[in-house]
Amino acid sequence: MITAYRYGEPRCGGEFRIGVARHAPRGIRHEEYATKNYFDLWLRVLAPSLELLTQFRKGGITFQRFAARYRSEMSRPETRQVIDVVAMLPRHLPISIGCYCVRDNCCHRSILKGLLAFADSALPRTFNPGRRSNASPVCFAEEEKF
Repeated sequence: MITAYRYGEPRCGGEFRIGVARHAPRGIRHEEYATKNYFDLWLRVLAPSLELLTQFRKGGITFQRFAARYRSEMSRPETRQVIDVVAMLPRHLPISIGCYCVRDNCCHRSILKGLLAFADSALPRTFNPGRRSNASPVCFAEEEKF
């Protein structure tokens, strides 16, 4: 299960907190992010681009348009890989994603929760260490030398 929170809110339990805001908190030392309830890990790559965020904050686009463009940004290969990894985490520990927004329903974290749930449903449920179909031919060549 993946929950959402606002930076600074008290923890609900032993969840691992992932910050997904564009900017890190100001005036707080890096060592204090977790103890002051901001995040345990900051994944800026899952935040909306600065351009998209600026357009939305200035009222240049609706939340629906913002959501569509954010989904598009999150469909890039680099971000898809991060989403896939984060989507697997709740299988092992409770996680919560957070940012500065007060309302979850007008925030990218509500969209991200959906993307993570979809990614989780598409990923295999079990790990098969004998499967080699994703390895590169170079890996196979090196493996055969030994």
